Amino acid sequence: MKKALYALLGLALLGPALRADPYSHLEDLRPNGKRLFLVNRLLDSRTISYCVEMPEEETDFLDRTQARAMIEVALREWTHGIALRIAAAGRADEFKDILPVLDAPLRLVAQPQCNKAALPLWKDFYASAPSAPAVDLMFVFSTPYCSGTGAHATSYYAINGQEPFICSLRRYESPVRTPSDQDYFPPMAKVENQAELQRQGAALFAQAKAGKYDGALQKKVWAVNYIFSYDDATYFSIVVHEIGHAFGLADEYLEERTGEYKSLQPGEGIMRRAYQEIGCDEIDGMITLIDRARGTQRKFKSFCPNRGLICGGKEVPPPAAPLQNALQKELSHLIK
Repeated sequence: MKKALYALLGLALLGPALRADPYSHLEDLRPNGKRLFLVNRLLDSRTISYCVEMPEEETDFLDRTQARAMIEVALREWTHGIALRIAAAGRADEFKDILPVLDAPLRLVAQPQCNKAALPLWKDFYASAPSAPAVDLMFVFSTPYCSGTGAHATSYYAINGQEPFICSLRRYESPVRTPSDQDYFPPMAKVENQAELQRQGAALFAQAKAGKYDGALQKKVWAVNYIFSYDDATYFSIVVHEIGHAFGLADEYLEERTGEYKSLQPGEGIMRRAYQEIGCDEIDGMITLIDRARGTQRKFKSFCPNRGLICGGKEVPPPAAPLQNALQKELSHLIK
């Protein structure tokens, strides 16, 4: 097997998450001089095109209709969903210039075929790699291909040349249900009205996929995600996590984060734990991404409790209080 020579920019690993910054950017928003990250689509065409590549033998666990529903709801959660969260925090007036970017009509276009010729090493796994028109983001649901190229990741986001893609394995439920992972993934017992939500799952996703939805439906969609079995294999939140990379956000479970556009404290959002919801960390991250992409500067209080100000995409440490400075000085004297 040839070794994949492209960069894996996002890996959703099923294992213990490590402390890191709660949001950070994939630093170069224009790799190869191209505006490849989806945050740029929010500022220009308001159209995101995508395709789903699902080899024949994979459709027994997830069909294209389910996959497209997850993808389109995930894209809406990173836009309309974050706008809902900003409004719910009572800060709509403060971010009245950001809300139209997040909440203006967004056209999602599903192309019938992916450009398999642009997928690295595709012919090592499947017989042919026909070309097709390029899209903003390709989704590949294939256990052989994604496990063979993903360095033991369950899913990953990558930019190869000019065409970003997301790769996802077939099944997650077996490793998730093991006792060692229960501290990482909330158990099914935490979901209220589980049987009713299971019956409503497909209808809820179809409603959210259509576009505008309210906070109540948003909560139900995420509750369905925690049931594990809406799509029988691939978790909605994994798709959301990887699309976070496609917009321009980095992983937060890594031991060390490089780059200057980031916050200072550990967080618990979906870019750190791939089974959590979009949280305050991701709100901060998307606001700063949009500001960077359009070349503007902003100072605002983080949406996360007990955090400092975010200035120009970077969290700045709060100034030490006088009493804290006095205590530090006294302790320093005693230690000497």
